[in-house]
Formats: sequence, structure tokens, C-alpha cells
Amino acid sequence: DEDLMRGIPKLEILGALARTDPAAALRRLPPMTPEKIENRKSSLIGNTELSARIECATQLLGVDFDQGMAALQEVHDVKSCIPVGVMGSLGLPTVPENSIPGLIDAMGRPEYAAMRDDLRELTVMSTLVNHGVDQVARHVNAMNLSPQELDRTIRDLMQMDVMASEPEPMLAWLAEAQPDRVPDALIQWADQDAEGATRWLDEQPPSPLRDRALSVFAPKASNIDPQGAAAWAREIQDENLREQTLQQAGAK
Repeated sequence: DEDLMRGIPKLEILGALARTDPAAALRRLPPMTPEKIENRKSSLIGNTELSARIECATQLLGVDFDQGMAALQEVHDVKSCIPVGVMGSLGLPTVPENSIPGLIDAMGRPEYAAMRDDLRELTVMSTLVNHGVDQVARHVNAMNLSPQELDRTIRDLMQMDVMASEPEPMLAWLAEAQPDRVPDALIQWADQDAEGATRWLDEQPPSPLRDRALSVFAPKASNIDPQGAAAWAREIQDENLREQTLQQAGAK
């Protein structure tokens, strides 16, 4: 109805159509022009047609997976990537839940090899928004990621500020997947919630992992509470690490 639609931006109309008939909305979008995306966030903010296309393609995954993948592949081929890393922060829709197994499977298919990193990011970010860190960890275990891909995944999650929203599940996952990251993650949590971070440390049984966390935490805490920092350092079981941490914390 042209009268009803008069004055309404075209992309708003297409957005509404995408929620009921994403394939029809895709057909009404103008052709894409080649452009390499250097900054994913600014590219989405400044390109409403691109964000509308991604919205249509992701919703189509839940209706016709192969057609949705073809639409995402077109975005990747023309734009050099699928800028999905900021979907949550921009309010873009996450992928339909029933498409997640297909996306994980597609990561291992040769025809989608060039899109593997984008599919990983799309799956991880959508799962984080909808279900949280525990479900992300389960999906990551099914992805057969390389060490480098796992590094990027955890870095992406940390940039999404999971240490503010889900610190304990993230620390539990890190303790299994990448223990060396636990101390820095704990510091990130303590910067926002010192009480919560110290409570978590109190609850951990003696272990090499707790020793490493304390060796980073105590020197940082010495600027605020020197006596408390020294007490933390003295709880380290490893003698050499304990003495090193006491020196770093300025304690005798």
C-alpha cells in the first residue's frame, strides 16, 4: 500500500519484510558493489543496506539454510568478509537457533573454507547473546578449532566484556581451555568487581592455577591494600613463585 508506506524509509520496510519473508526482502535490495571492509563496526554503522542484507541472510538461515548461506557467501565474496562481530552491540538479529548446527558443519566444508572465520564468529556471538558462555564453550568444542582460532575466539569474548557479565563461567572455561589467560581475566574482573574476584579466589582450592592467578593479582592489589596483597602472596604454594610475588608486591 503506497499510501501507508509513504514517508517510511525503504530499509525500515525491508526490515519488517525480512522478519516474515527474508528471501523477498533480499530480492528487493540493490546489487552490492565491491568494497573491502577495513573496520567492521564502522562499516555496519555507515552501510544500512549491508546491515539489512546481513539481517535478511541470517534470518533466511532458519527457513532455507542453503539459500541463507548463499546470501552470506555473496556478502563475503563482494565485501571480503561478513561483518558480524558487532551484531549484539548494534542490535542486529542473531542467527536462528536451528541454524547453529548447520553453521558449525559448514565450517568444515571446503566450499565455505574462505568464510570459516566469519562463520565461527557468527556462531559464537549469536550464542553468547542468546545463551551465554557455557553454551559458547560447548559449541566451540564441536568446532574443532585450531589454537589460533581458539585464541581469536577468546579474545573476541573478552572484548565483549564477558568478565563483567559472566565472569565465573568464563574463568571456568579458561581454566580448561587456556589456563594461562586466567590471571589476566581475573584482573579484568577485579577492575570492575574487586569483591567478586577476591571471593572467587577464596573459593579456589590450592593448585598451580590458583598460584598463577595470585602471582598476578597480589602485585596489582598492593597499590590499594599492601597488607592484603602480601597475605594473598603468602598463600601461593610454589615457594619460588611465592617469594617472587612477595617482592613484586613490596612485601618482606
